[in-house]
Amino acid sequence: MLLKKSFLSIFIVLILLFNSVFALYAKTVIPSGASIAIELECPGVVITGGYNIIIDDNSYNPLENGLNEGDIILSVNSVAIWQISDFNEQLQMLYVDSQGIVLSILRDGDLLSHQLKVSNQDDLLQTGLYVKDRVLGIGTLTYIDVEENMFGALGHAMAFDDLSSLGLLQNGTIYNSYVTEIQKATFSVAGQKFATIGDDVLGEVLYHSDLGIYGITNTIEYNTNDLIECASKEEIELGEAYFLTVLEDDTIQECLIEITEIDSDSSTGIKGITFTLVDESVLDSTNGIIQGMSGSPIIQNGKLIGAVTHVFVNNPTKGYGIFIENMLETAESVE
Repeated sequence: MLLKKSFLSIFIVLILLFNSVFALYAKTVIPSGASIAIELECPGVVITGGYNIIIDDNSYNPLENGLNEGDIILSVNSVAIWQISDFNEQLQMLYVDSQGIVLSILRDGDLLSHQLKVSNQDDLLQTGLYVKDRVLGIGTLTYIDVEENMFGALGHAMAFDDLSSLGLLQNGTIYNSYVTEIQKATFSVAGQKFATIGDDVLGEVLYHSDLGIYGITNTIEYNTNDLIECASKEEIELGEAYFLTVLEDDTIQECLIEITEIDSDSSTGIKGITFTLVDESVLDSTNGIIQGMSGSPIIQNGKLIGAVTHVFVNNPTKGYGIFIENMLETAESVE
């Protein structure tokens, strides 16, 4: 009797799990392809560079004396710092009061203290540091989940050369953007989109991970007639497909591709789809996959199957895509 009850319990759990997974893959969303600007807020101010200042008649560079690019300044003399104006205001007050300046620094997850030296030249305080309090990137909106008022974009993490604690950048905003210029790809240099940022706030970023940007929106205009079903990775086939992206202004266009490989065993799915860009008109404009296309939704047989994520280093006509099921699973974890 106990064996039957245990078997029944496991059977019920498996049924519930199967139904949950099936519902996830059968979800209907609106594929986008719109160009967006993504702004993420830092939990403090980030050191992005340094320069020489004069301290006691000697040249001094803080990056050669204990501070690093990518360090995040969380507080000055125990006063929390959220933006550059807070940082400047606190430095000015402490300098006027002739107090020592102690920074609380976050570096690769470790909390450190550092004594900061400043120089006053022509009544202008100089720290020898370049800092910023937010980071900005251009990408592509992948889909809109109308039922949940959620969005998914990019398909991979935003990369910042001057940040050491990427995982901390969780909150932010997405805006509309307009592509103004295309730098064509070559076999040695990645191409990219250049875009201006619009004034329209499209959504609030709630989660930033290795699998993209996710958040909530109730301002993006859409037509429910554009709803399509999402496919599981088992439904994806080798052969023809297309992705949606913007190459000029805010006009979304189809870009024909040929799927050449499907890695169903990929743990994250971020490079689960290998494809070749075969659309001659797009190749004339870009020479291949370029920066800014990340997140472009890939559609095959009328279903959303994934999003563009990477380009081959030595062949810009070839690229990778993430499975849409991995993006949907990530979105499910967003509170």
